[in-house]
Amino acid sequence: SSPYYRSFDTDFCDMAQAKMYPIDLTSKVFLLSLSLARAGYTDVGGNSKSQFCLTVERLEEAYHNATNEGKTVKAILICNPVNPLGCYLTQDDIIQYLNFANRYGLHIIFDEIYFLSAHQPGKKPVSILSLIKSFPDPKRVHMVWGLSKDFALSGLRVGIAWTLDRAVYNTFVKLAYYHSIPPPVQPTAGLFVWVNLQKFLQQKTLEAEANLWLNLLYNGVYVMPGYAFGCAERGWFRIVFSDHANIITVGMTRLEKALHTNGTKIPIIRRKPAINTTV
Repeated sequence: SSPYYRSFDTDFCDMAQAKMYPIDLTSKVFLLSLSLARAGYTDVGGNSKSQFCLTVERLEEAYHNATNEGKTVKAILICNPVNPLGCYLTQDDIIQYLNFANRYGLHIIFDEIYFLSAHQPGKKPVSILSLIKSFPDPKRVHMVWGLSKDFALSGLRVGIAWTLDRAVYNTFVKLAYYHSIPPPVQPTAGLFVWVNLQKFLQQKTLEAEANLWLNLLYNGVYVMPGYAFGCAERGWFRIVFSDHANIITVGMTRLEKALHTNGTKIPIIRRKPAINTTV
């Protein structure tokens, strides 16, 4: 709905080629409420239905207008709290939006980037994740949150994306490979081990280390050889273990098998491997 965070236009349109279809909301009654509040009337604040409120009726109207114009509507994007209005959605609001999305088979995305920045004592905001049991179509509900707003860390581009849709999750995993946390804020320990595999080298040479690495790769094990990190001593490898336990178990089984069949699958490399491998 409009007004809205205009960078959504960049986030959704530049790369994905999606089109935003904002629903313009009125401010007339909102301004009247503000005038009454300044005049001393107290019962005019809060999440009144008159204050730029996105109702299901407006959603229905916008959806049919868009489809009549030949547009294909795929999803609804909801900010909670609303940016720039600075107010939370009620539980009733959220459930109505969920039911509307389900009625038309739409995905619904909740951006809760400011969710912990609550300033009204005695009122507990409602997160979409607290209503999981109310989801009419769980796989079409998604949520994003980050550290930058609630913790006043604008330069720290770290956040989470929550979904029950396996296809969406797999896409996030692939994208995350190219959008990792910036180096200054990465963990400094605990994600990998430095392993000595010298006894499995046919010779203590750079070529033999590269050959062992390729043999492991051929057998379904991707680890990084020491020469990729500039290690002068041959036979050291880095093994990352930051994954699910069942995947680590499969990887270690493959590793053991590959080490005991080293040299039987691929020929010895006769050329010097590149030493500027990036990881």
